[in-house]
Amino acid sequence: HGSDEYELYVFSDSHLKKEAGPNLKAFTAEYVKACGNAPAALFLGDVVDGRDGWDQFVEATGPIRQYGHLFTTAGNHDLYFGQWPEYARRFGTSTYWFEIVCPTARDLYISLDSGSGTLGTDQRAWVENILKEKASQYRHVTVFTHTHFFKVDARQGHTSNYPIEETWEITSLLHDHGVELFLSGHCHSRDVSWFNGVEYVVLDALDEHCKDGVSYAILTSGKTLDYDFVSMN
Repeated sequence: HGSDEYELYVFSDSHLKKEAGPNLKAFTAEYVKACGNAPAALFLGDVVDGRDGWDQFVEATGPIRQYGHLFTTAGNHDLYFGQWPEYARRFGTSTYWFEIVCPTARDLYISLDSGSGTLGTDQRAWVENILKEKASQYRHVTVFTHTHFFKVDARQGHTSNYPIEETWEITSLLHDHGVELFLSGHCHSRDVSWFNGVEYVVLDALDEHCKDGVSYAILTSGKTLDYDFVSMN
């Protein structure tokens, strides 16, 4: 990236059926307006709600890929009805890392697949190896996935379904290797919490059927790592 400061647009839970609704189209339009300083967008899972909506998502987000990059991870709804092949055909793996290189700094982003409600032993070993080998070389380290670990206000919706032992292991690993931010979706209601030096942010959904908060986030990376929520209600 040409500047040491840039933005990433972050959205989650579109839950498309037979057509892409106005929320997703509006998000894409906002990204395109800012693409000069926004090299990428992150999608945190749950493309579809049922068996339809894959092609609609790809078409609606096409301008993001035209002007920048779209990085995705799979949600639980993307696995229902044996749909993992549909996700993989369009987006490839949902466990990977990438870096954004600036004139005087580099930032690391790690995508984890939590669509099944657990990372599992192989993925846990993979992310531990990545963090051990790479994290110390970067200005900021951000992890993103679908299923959240924590919710401050459980009245907003269901909480995590990771095994408690896995939650402790992964959150300790993130702390030990200097991860600053953990982004997730899944429950369709915004939530922010801190644990052991890491900030855990749960996003609202872009689902057209949400009656409460509908928003996305703009992540700003520079000397500090900050974010703002943008309401779409």
